[in-house]
Amino acid sequence: MTIAAPPGVFSITQIIGYVAYAVTIAAFWQKRDRRLLLLNGLGALFWTVQYIMLGAWAGAVTEALVTMRSTLSAYITEKKHQHLTAVIFTAAFLIGGVLTYRQWYDTLTMAACIVGTISMVYLEKIMLRWGTLLAVSLWFAYNFFTGSIGGALAGATLIATQIMTLVRMYRDKKLETAA
Repeated sequence: MTIAAPPGVFSITQIIGYVAYAVTIAAFWQKRDRRLLLLNGLGALFWTVQYIMLGAWAGAVTEALVTMRSTLSAYITEKKHQHLTAVIFTAAFLIGGVLTYRQWYDTLTMAACIVGTISMVYLEKIMLRWGTLLAVSLWFAYNFFTGSIGGALAGATLIATQIMTLVRMYRDKKLETAA
C-alpha cells in the first residue's frame, strides 16, 4: 500500500482544500437541515477540485456526486422523489466507485457516500447528524491516505463538530420538552 505524498502545505492544491474545509465546517455547525445540505454541497464542489488536483479520482467522482446529492436533498420533500434520489445516487456511487477503484481505501468514499445518501435523504435532525458522523469518519480515513491535509483536518474537526452539534440538539430537545 502506498500513501500519497501531499503537495506542499501552501500549494494551490492544499489551499483549495483549506477553503473546502472552512465551508464544510460551517455546514456541519448548522442546526437547520437545508442550510447544512446546501453548504455541504458547496464544500463538496471545492473538494472535487482538490481531489482532481491530487489525482484522487475516487474522491473527485464521489464529491462531484455529493455536490448534486446535497443540493437536491435540500429541496426534495416528497417521499417518492426522496426514494428515487436515494436509489439513483446509491447506484451512481457504486458505479463511480467501481470505475475509479485503484486502492482499497478508494472504497471508503463509496461507503461514506452511501451512508451520506441514506442520511441526507431519509434522516433529519438528530438522526441526520448521526449518519453524517459516520460518513465523515470514513472520509477522514480516505483523506489521510490521499494526502489531503485540509481533508484530514476537516475529518477530525467534523467528527468533533458533529458530536458538539448533537449535544446542542439534544440540549435543545430537552429544553423544548421541559417547556
